[in-house]
This record gives sequence, structure tokens and C-alpha cells, in this order.
Amino acid sequence: MPGMNLAHSSQDSDKIRTGFHVGPGLLFLIGIVTAVVLAWGGLSVYEGILTKSLEETDSRIASEQEGMPQAKIDQVADFHYRLARISDDGKDSDDAREVLDMFGSRILPGTVLSDFSFDSETRTVRIQGEADSFRTAAQQMTAFKGIDGLRELKVPGLDRNDRGTVSFRFTASL
Repeated sequence: MPGMNLAHSSQDSDKIRTGFHVGPGLLFLIGIVTAVVLAWGGLSVYEGILTKSLEETDSRIASEQEGMPQAKIDQVADFHYRLARISDDGKDSDDAREVLDMFGSRILPGTVLSDFSFDSETRTVRIQGEADSFRTAAQQMTAFKGIDGLRELKVPGLDRNDRGTVSFRFTASL
């Protein structure tokens, strides 16, 4: 037989094939398992640190409360509540400033506003003013209608006053 290699016996070829082979897939799997075990161990250690810190904080709060009379605790809680209310009121005033800026940027020549109020709960704006004519008052209403976010604009009052100008009242819902 011309293509046969007689240098190795059939028993030697069986020994070569039966060896333990480590391929790239097995190495990748071992790497993934190692990374997962390390991450789990790191999270367990971090959880222990957080638990210890929480216990220390709880014990410090309890020890400080023991030495403090109930009236002082109530005062601190009341102060915290008032501080939170003041912060909330500041947010409303920022919102009112934004609304005033929106309407203020749309005031036309010939129009004077005499009253402006904004209710943050109902998101309603009340505007009162004077215009030099009915036409200017109508143009002012149209300018206000162009404000982004305005749902409706009502005109509860529009009258000519004794000075010859037109008094108007607008109510807008945002």
C-alpha cells in the first residue's frame, strides 16, 4: 500500500487522540465563571460594609435621642418641616416668575397691565390692564394666545372707561 505510514503503530495513534485538550471555549467558560464568582464575592463584602455602616448610624441616632428631651425632638422635626415648606414655596415663586416672563414678553405698545396674579395649584393667570383702543386690546389677546402651553384664554371683562381707554380682564389657563 503506497500511502501508508508504517512508522507508528495503531496503538500509538490511539494514545495521541485520547489526551485531555483545553480549547478556547473551555477557557472562556472558566473566565466567565471566575468573573461571576469574584463579582458575587465583591457584592457580599460591600453588603457587609453597608450593613455595618447602617447599624452604626442607627445606634448613633438612638444614643443622641436618648439624651434629648421629646420637646427638642419635636422642635427639630418642626424646623425640618418648615424648611421643606420654604423650599417648596421657593419653587412656586420660580414658576410664577417664568409665567410672568412669558406674558411680559408679549405685552404690546399701547397696553398697560395693572394687575397680574398666578395660582400655581390651578395653573390659572389673571391679568387686568388698559389698552388705548379695542383694537389694541384684541391684538393683546391674540399675542397672549400665542404663548406655548396656554390651554385657553377667557375675557371676563372689556369696557371703555371714563379716561377714554379700554379696560380689560383676561383669565388664562396653562
